[in-house]
Amino acid sequence: MPELVEDGRSGLLVPPGRADLLADALERVLSAPEADRDAMAAAGRARVEAEFTPQRAARRLMELLDYAT
Repeated sequence: MPELVEDGRSGLLVPPGRADLLADALERVLSAPEADRDAMAAAGRARVEAEFTPQRAARRLMELLDYAT
């Protein structure tokens, strides 16, 4: 979900159907220092809290509905 995850900062993105790359990404996260994992988790949470508020979701939905009419 590239709209949600910034690769390398708030998570790791893997192309669909690439189990080999998913395994590599999991190994990368599991072998990373705890501070790095915590920083990635915090960046992901901050992005979700900033970008995916109920107000923004409602506004986007209204924009879609306005466009459809």
